Amino acid sequence: RGQTPAIGALDGDVRGRLEARRVDYKASGLRPIAWVDGLAHGDKMALLAELTAITLNLREARTSNIRNSARAEAIELAELCAADISAHWTPDPDYLAVHSKKQLLVLLDEMQVDDPRAKTLKKDELVVLVADAAAERQWAPRVLSWEGATVETPPADEEQDDGDEALADDLTPGPAAPSPEVAVQHAA
Repeated sequence: RGQTPAIGALDGDVRGRLEARRVDYKASGLRPIAWVDGLAHGDKMALLAELTAITLNLREARTSNIRNSARAEAIELAELCAADISAHWTPDPDYLAVHSKKQLLVLLDEMQVDDPRAKTLKKDELVVLVADAAAERQWAPRVLSWEGATVETPPADEEQDDGDEALADDLTPGPAAPSPEVAVQHAA
C-alpha cells in the first residue's frame, strides 16, 4: 500500500494475522500449496480474505483523483461477503476529533440520538458523547459503508485512473498459450 501507514484496528490486525500464518507456514517445512491444502476450510477462507484485504488499495490522494476501478472492486467484495464495518469498528475519539462540532451533531442525528445537551457541550465532550453513542449502537457512518454504493462511469474523454490503466494492461492480449501437447517440465 505504498507509504500509507497501517490502521492498527484494521490493517495492523490483518498484517499481524498474516505474519502469524507466515510463521506457521515456515515452521511446517511444507511447500506453499501443500501447506494451504492442509488448512481447514475456514482457515483457507480466512487466509483468502486476509490476502484480499491487504492487497485492496482504496487510497485516493486527492478528491479530484477518484479511483473508480478500486471503488468498484470494494463494492463487489463488500456485496459478496456482506461486509459491515460496524461489526469490527465504530468511530473512536481519534477519528471523531478531526470533525467539526456541526459534523459531530450530524452524526448524532444519523444515529437518532436526541440529547438536548449535545449542542451545549464543548467539542472534546461532544467527541466522547458521539463515540460512546456509536459504540453503544455498534454504528459506523454511512460514508464508510459500501452498502448500496455505486461507481459512476466517467465520460469517455476523462483520463483513466492508475488502477484502470493497470487493469487495461492486464487485459492486453499476450502471447498465445502453449498447446496442450507441449510437455510441461516441473522444477524439482
